[in-house]
Amino acid sequence: MVIIMNDNMISGNIQEYEIEIMIIKKLQKILEDIPILSDVKVIDAASNEIDIEAYAKIDRRKNIHILCEVKNKAEPLNVRKAVDQLINYMHSIKENQPDFYGMIAAPYISETSGKICEETGMGYIDSIGNCLIKYQSIYVRTRVNSNKYKERRGEKAVYERTSTVSSIILRNLLLQPEKRWRIRELAETSAASTGQVSKVKNYLEEREYIKIDNKGFFIDKPKEMLTDWAKVYNQKKDNIYEYYSLDSIPTIEQKLIDMRNEKKINSVLTGFAGGVRYIPVVRYNKIHVYIQYQDLQEAVKFLGIKNVASGANISLIIPYDSCVLVDTRNIKNSIVASPVQVSLDLLGMKGRGEEAASAIIDKEFNN
Repeated sequence: MVIIMNDNMISGNIQEYEIEIMIIKKLQKILEDIPILSDVKVIDAASNEIDIEAYAKIDRRKNIHILCEVKNKAEPLNVRKAVDQLINYMHSIKENQPDFYGMIAAPYISETSGKICEETGMGYIDSIGNCLIKYQSIYVRTRVNSNKYKERRGEKAVYERTSTVSSIILRNLLLQPEKRWRIRELAETSAASTGQVSKVKNYLEEREYIKIDNKGFFIDKPKEMLTDWAKVYNQKKDNIYEYYSLDSIPTIEQKLIDMRNEKKINSVLTGFAGGVRYIPVVRYNKIHVYIQYQDLQEAVKFLGIKNVASGANISLIIPYDSCVLVDTRNIKNSIVASPVQVSLDLLGMKGRGEEAASAIIDKEFNN
């Protein structure tokens, strides 16, 4: 029996106290819609070890008993702990109740957290409609593609552009991907408080983006972390001025070098123009470059470019903060933004931005 559902219309931020009620209703509805199940009953669990229990009969003969653990947050680390807790409980009652199935429930379960459940033989369900049940002949998989549960601001603040101290901490972690950090050392390096470093560390640990050993902690999943960061980072747009030049791309880039040498006006390549300096995976026909606002007009004059509403081949970006220019590098006489910044910018660009960013991350940040 296979049921695959796809719900694009479920909305919803819900309050935490409503989670369990919502899960009971949704699980009841899902089980009732499976033709081979009958006598479906979903209730609050009698045991203190779990939160919800569901009962049904398969083809009116064989009983199914579902044990469901409800969590307020379903970050990967929390889910892994919940899975272990549920497995231990199921083992403890196996002799008395051999035929049962475990599930994890939360307001929102990401694909990563869902994969943890699936790999351990567990199902999952959340308050917006994501669900997996794989038990004997029953297969239900639901993935909601819109109106996903959004983190509260405080939970995603580590990644926001306004969190410049957190940004410096993240950049330092990636600058030396093989280094094992202690909280105090990273705080001193980042000119941050130990409390702020602990906040960032805990945030990354919950998502299993870092590993911890006896020497300290380090970024273990740079690609996943940077992709997650970019989703929040790129929600706010840069202050960009669009221009067109009759010159070729190589000529424009040489003019940027000449401008630095002759006029002492610094510019920093990013986007595809910056990315190819790290690894030449894509061609490009537009240059993205950081430049200070006070230098904008003189740069426009030197480069001989014209402001346009469409068809631009050079974008001059005003840095929102100095953290954007941390770890800039001189590569073949061009000043290039750090691999972190270039990756963040590429992940926000259309076309082959994700491909280029992925190649840079693989080259620069894998231990």
